[in-house]
Amino acid sequence: MLLDELRAASLAKKVVLDVFHLGVEWNTLGASATSSQNVVIDADSDFVAVKMMLCSYSAAGTIVTNPDYVLSISDSGSGRMLQNVAIHVNTICGTAQLPYILPEPKVFKASSTITFTLTNRTTVAARVNITLGGFKVFYMPGYSRTSIGL
Repeated sequence: MLLDELRAASLAKKVVLDVFHLGVEWNTLGASATSSQNVVIDADSDFVAVKMMLCSYSAAGTIVTNPDYVLSISDSGSGRMLQNVAIHVNTICGTAQLPYILPEPKVFKASSTITFTLTNRTTVAARVNITLGGFKVFYMPGYSRTSIGL
């Protein structure tokens, strides 16, 4: 499994793993609106996502407990979507208190772009944050993604 391979590479001093979170924010996602946000992965490291979280507020201090949003995620590094259609956030995001743990970690290559497209299917505008929790992978001299088997 990917995490086992990364841990072994870390123990062998082939990589350095550094805890990291990637986030996107819709300061205001309008009612019945669709909007995209991009995150560019730093050029110095790959990013491995292991969990995903969403929080949404309809007003200051007013959390949206059951957001009716659908989400699409695309990865320019692999050239693929992470799903076949937009998926309801309650099935793939989790919350800060109970994150969605990915069935298998997802590697996003250095310098690639992750595009999050979110659709609000309600009549209430909201501030929405989506966070991918995981870690950066820094390769030691002489090693690369392919040399450690990723």
